[in-house]
Amino acid sequence: MLNAPARLIAFAAKHLASSPSKGGALHPLFHQPVLKMAQRMRIDLVDEKKAIEAAVHYLLCFTMIGAAGVGLVYEHKCSSYRQKQTRFEIEQILQKHMQGISQRMEKAHQEIDQIRHEYQEINQVRHGFSIINPVRDDERGWSSGQGD
Repeated sequence: MLNAPARLIAFAAKHLASSPSKGGALHPLFHQPVLKMAQRMRIDLVDEKKAIEAAVHYLLCFTMIGAAGVGLVYEHKCSSYRQKQTRFEIEQILQKHMQGISQRMEKAHQEIDQIRHEYQEINQVRHGFSIINPVRDDERGWSSGQGD
């Protein structure tokens, strides 16, 4: 189904093209240019009326083709605009999701670093090296439980 601008162009083109074929070609202002157009197109001028009708027919065809071309250009322009808008919206959504993913990844890296740090603390305490206070047990006056 055609949209409103395409229908308007088609209506105007039909009206403009059919006007000469309904007798507008016989109008004095229009008669000579149409006759010259017929001569340029090498239409046989034996019958002047048939030559004018043929020229008007070609004019009608050119007008319809021109209107169709204008309609195609208009539709392409509208389609391109809609496509750009859709692409922009998709890029915005993608960027939003990518930001969310990068934030979650940063949080996960921080949690991994925290777990790694806690794991190192546990290993150091387990092996007798306290990170919090590097003073050994015998320096505190505690007995290590060996040889007492």
